[in-house]
Parts: sequence; C-alpha cells; structure tokens
Amino acid sequence: MLYTNKYRILTLILTIFAFTIIGCDESEEHEESQDEHVCEHFLYGPEVEMTASADYQSAIDNYNADATYLVQYELHTRYDVMLLADTSGHYYGHVPYRPISDEGDYILYMDQAVDVTIRNTEDGSVVVAEETEDHSDDCAAVTYKGVYHLHADDTYVLSFDDLHESTIGMLFPKAADEDEDDHDH
Repeated sequence: MLYTNKYRILTLILTIFAFTIIGCDESEEHEESQDEHVCEHFLYGPEVEMTASADYQSAIDNYNADATYLVQYELHTRYDVMLLADTSGHYYGHVPYRPISDEGDYILYMDQAVDVTIRNTEDGSVVVAEETEDHSDDCAAVTYKGVYHLHADDTYVLSFDDLHESTIGMLFPKAADEDEDDHDH
C-alpha cells in the first residue's frame, strides 16, 4: 500500500509538472503595446517642462524664434506643459508641435481629459481627431487619447482652454505600425 501511495504521488507530481510545461510555453513572449510603452514614459519620464504661450501667434513666434517648443521624440519624452491662469482661475495655453517623423497618424496621450484644438499653421486648418478615448486600457495615467493625421515637417499648434489644472502632461508619438521594428532604450 505504501508503494501504491508513493506511485500515486509521483504520478500526480509528474502530471502537474507536465501541465506546467505545456501551459508555460516560453517561446511566446508578451509583445508590449504602444500604450504600455507610452505608460512607462508617462510615469517615469524622461520629462521636459515647458511653458505654454498666451496665444496662437505667440506659439508660432516662439517656435520660429527657436525657443523651447514641443517636439515629438518618438515614444520617449513626456512634456509637462505649464499653462497660464485666466481671470476666472481656469488655465489655458498654446503649444507648438512639429512631427519629426513621416506623415501619418500620431496619438496624443494626456493626463487630463480636456478639449484640445490642433491647428496646422501652414494653412490654418483644424485637424480633427480620427478617434478619441477617455482612457487607455493599458495605462491608468492616460485620461485622453486622440489619433490625429499629421503631415511631416508641418508645424501645428495645440490649444487648451478652460482647464482646472495648471499643468498638463502629454506624449505625442507617431502611431506604431505593425511592421515597425522594436526599439531599444
């Protein structure tokens, strides 16, 4: 009887081990989504602080004068934009942006769910979001996510109005293509 119990225990252990090996196929790696990658940078940086301009034209002038302006640095940099207070205690500001990658879809991630207007300074047209979400399933820090089609080498101004917080955090990378190679830090 002792032999039978040892045999049963050994069989049980081997069965559990076999199912563990089958269930944990190490050849399948978790591919990080763009939202997960952005979240790492949203939470841990690197970050750049900048101050918004008081009006649309000042944002363009600041960009043209080579002052500090918002530039897209792939997925890696979170911009903490200091906004200006209006007389009612709300915050507003205008920030220039220029894609440094190819024409295509760019995703604006922000830590506040606010209305933003994006205007192309080349022709004055407003860029309408192709889609928006008020969250990211992969990042609790993101409370606004909008996809915008932008042209390479055009300059844009992001305008914010009637915010309740004095700072807004954002990343604005090019949308990841399924074919793109992974990148290293």
